Amino acid sequence: MWHVSKKLNGEVLCRFFGAIGKRYKLFWMGSKAKTNGVGTFVAEKWVDSVVSVESHSERVLALKMVLGDCLLNVFTVYAPHSGKPDDEKECFWNEVFHLVSCIPQNEMAVFAGDMNGHIGSSNVGMVVLGMVLVL
Repeated sequence: MWHVSKKLNGEVLCRFFGAIGKRYKLFWMGSKAKTNGVGTFVAEKWVDSVVSVESHSERVLALKMVLGDCLLNVFTVYAPHSGKPDDEKECFWNEVFHLVSCIPQNEMAVFAGDMNGHIGSSNVGMVVLGMVLVL
């Protein structure tokens, strides 16, 4: 069941999902064409620790939260796939590298999402790897 929908920064939407006591808040944003988008679920017990949510593009969402005496930056990304133009892919990775370079050394960072990458020139026999972060 969805609860409490609102717009942040004119782009990022958030809603609670799940039963009371077991809810998660979803922060997400996407393109007007509804072809791209990213989101991050945060357990209800951690929602008050979120200090900022920013959309850097339709492919990159940055969420910053306080964990004890540390700041954690969670970047949710959706990289352009192999069929997209090289300049779009280069723009995406430049954006990601810029964001990484702006993180102070005393803060932590986690990247999650679909990197749309593989090693080698062929995707035959490709194994999909993923990552889940649960706080």
